[in-house]
Amino acid sequence: MSHEELLAQLDLRREKAAAMGGPDKLAKRLENDELNAMERLDALIDPGTFIETGLLGASGMYKKDESKTPRDGKIVGFAKIGGRDIGVVFNDFTVKGASTSTTNSKKMGHVRRVTTEKGMPFVHIGESTGARLPDAMGSRGMGVSLGNDTTQFRRIRETPWA
Repeated sequence: MSHEELLAQLDLRREKAAAMGGPDKLAKRLENDELNAMERLDALIDPGTFIETGLLGASGMYKKDESKTPRDGKIVGFAKIGGRDIGVVFNDFTVKGASTSTTNSKKMGHVRRVTTEKGMPFVHIGESTGARLPDAMGSRGMGVSLGNDTTQFRRIRETPWA
């Protein structure tokens, strides 16, 4: 595959991730007067400051889920609010109800670790169905559940969390 073809393929993957859970699920949120995750993010942060990490992350537990889990249901990265650097996680309910999985737990853990190391506030806008049980069940899920992040639920706040 040529370099140009690889770049075109990357652009398609980025577009798919940006489409979130797809037009039907986004339309349903609009009908219910609910902001989607990107709309919430845009309303909160300073314009043009968002740097996303893990854009191409997808569920890694089952191959059949890869194409159905853009961003694995979590939009994570770094931005500014009032000129101050922050780490952010926004749950994307249009992708598997924003359920927590191994991949998106690793994405969230990365942002939490960086914000703690850098002394930055951490903002998590959550709306979720809970853990993605099929990913955590059976021998495949055992030991990798929630990304093996032992600090996830400790709530030791060395920096502000919101």
